[in-house]
Amino acid sequence: MGLVIDLAVILAGGSGTRFWPLSRTARPKHLLPLAGEKPLLRETFERLAPLADDVIVVTTERQRAAIVELLPELPDAAIVDEPEARNTLPAIGLAARVAVARAGPEATCLVAPADHAIRPVERFAAALEVGRAVVDADPMALVVFGVTPRSAHPGYGYVRLGDPIPGIDGARAVAGFVEKPTAAEAERLIAAGSVAWNAGIFLWRAGAIEAAIGAQFPSAIGPLARAGAALASGDRGALEAAYGELPSISIDHGVLQTTSARITCVETDFEWSDIGSWRALESLLAPDADGNVTRGRVAALDTERCTLVADDGGLVAAIGVADLIVVRAGDVTLVCPRDRAEEVKTLVERLRRSDPDRL
Repeated sequence: MGLVIDLAVILAGGSGTRFWPLSRTARPKHLLPLAGEKPLLRETFERLAPLADDVIVVTTERQRAAIVELLPELPDAAIVDEPEARNTLPAIGLAARVAVARAGPEATCLVAPADHAIRPVERFAAALEVGRAVVDADPMALVVFGVTPRSAHPGYGYVRLGDPIPGIDGARAVAGFVEKPTAAEAERLIAAGSVAWNAGIFLWRAGAIEAAIGAQFPSAIGPLARAGAALASGDRGALEAAYGELPSISIDHGVLQTTSARITCVETDFEWSDIGSWRALESLLAPDADGNVTRGRVAALDTERCTLVADDGGLVAAIGVADLIVVRAGDVTLVCPRDRAEEVKTLVERLRRSDPDRL
């Protein structure tokens, strides 16, 4: 399949919380080979590069060296260092400025996180073709990609699906969003039908997302213009000053859930995971006969339904346990029940105050 979009924007910030202690602040999960033999960022790049005329990675200065090493094909200017983490709206707004500078406001932009697992690539590319058809027919449309739910997952956002888009199979109007419902609410949503998991992947024309951001945050128009100019000229001080004036908010909360712009959902049939916690490895890696998922050097006896991970040549040994997550990485060992994997982020936030050297 040939080129589908003008610019692929890979969001590669991340703070290394959900897969701690294997992931750390300087080595968040998109730099780890969690879904296969290659780091997630490398997999994302190889998935997007054949479909895009250009690729940029929006990241942090602390991660630049690792990304340069991981993606040697990218020129230096294609790795954009945010002056500070201010959630996804400023990152996407800055990427839109890059797209306009390179290809004009009509440039089609795909925005994708660096740390998702998607298979097979052919189905992903087919979904992009549908999204491209939507923005070709309606240049001001904002496209989100929805995944058919496989379970009532409370950790995902949901898209309420409205009427089909005439003439474009697989595209429906968005009737609303539900942000990370409880398990019971997720069950009710799925039972009611016409919902999809929000994959956090977007497609739009650069001018359309700039207009949507400007409509919700008029005060952001000037700082984004100055940030784009500073990025192009290499004026780091001006970039930092402009960036500090931007709202710290996600594109979902800041624009998609409040905008009056036309939002369309492309229903997808590819396998998708945002790899949001250690439990996600259970669906990505083949378990052994006892239901254990392992990485690295592991020895297990009478052990069932555990995730056992050993990093840097260490060994994890388990006897007579079940339904645990055990991770040995560097100077830290994590042990927790499988059903409390989502709380790793909470523990990391506590450690950020009491023992930041472990992060």
